[in-house]
Amino acid sequence: MRSAFLFLSFGFFFAQSPQAWSAEDPPVSSTNGAKNPSTDSASSGDVQVGKQIPLAVQPQAWQARRAEFAGAIKAANADGKDETAHNTIDRILTDYEHHPNGRTPMEVMDILGMFYLPKNGIRKGMPVVVREAVLGWYDTLQWASDSGRAEIVNNEKFLVRAFLLAGGKKASDEWVAIIKNEPEEAKKIVAEGIRFATQPGVADGGYDHKWPTAYGLERTISTLKGEPEQATAANPRMSHDEAMAEAVKRITAYYLPGLQ
Repeated sequence: MRSAFLFLSFGFFFAQSPQAWSAEDPPVSSTNGAKNPSTDSASSGDVQVGKQIPLAVQPQAWQARRAEFAGAIKAANADGKDETAHNTIDRILTDYEHHPNGRTPMEVMDILGMFYLPKNGIRKGMPVVVREAVLGWYDTLQWASDSGRAEIVNNEKFLVRAFLLAGGKKASDEWVAIIKNEPEEAKKIVAEGIRFATQPGVADGGYDHKWPTAYGLERTISTLKGEPEQATAANPRMSHDEAMAEAVKRITAYYLPGLQ
């Protein structure tokens, strides 16, 4: 059963991600400089500490798919004989294999980290990680707000997400060893992933490239005000060529530190 490979890294999927190896993307502070309402006397009289305010922010289609995958993993981990959960996982993996451009890069990073990297190893899976990183950063440059981009990098740990899910430091150490001991091979692996991402039509077809609009303060602010969600911008923030060139540059530098 293919889903058995998922259990090795299950904890990373739901636990808070550890700090990425790169200092370029430091984790967001838990308070971001804000005062703690439980200790701030000026605010404690006005705010009921611990009260939760539900926000009805409608999930995007890709978020619903991602939640289905997470739910199936959680159910299968709780009960190894849960046939419904295993069938769901197998269906999702099969769909990805048949339609590799049908899911957002964030979804694919989850799938790679939970199944394909543990099963096939970093060396074999790294070109696909690079592909998704290039496409994901291309989408982020075009459609994410500033706060959305910060969430994608710092909270989701997008660029190292597959490594974290596949075993954290052990997985990243495997790639670092290839960079150190086989630098030319590492360059070839990254170049292959970039080639996958930059094939004609890949960056403009398939999945919803506006997925980064699910992140950022804008949606939450609209919900708090009781206003309709802000409409997604009709035009990207960067041109195709500019965004792709910047994405390739960023991902190359990120996965090949010191080898450019």
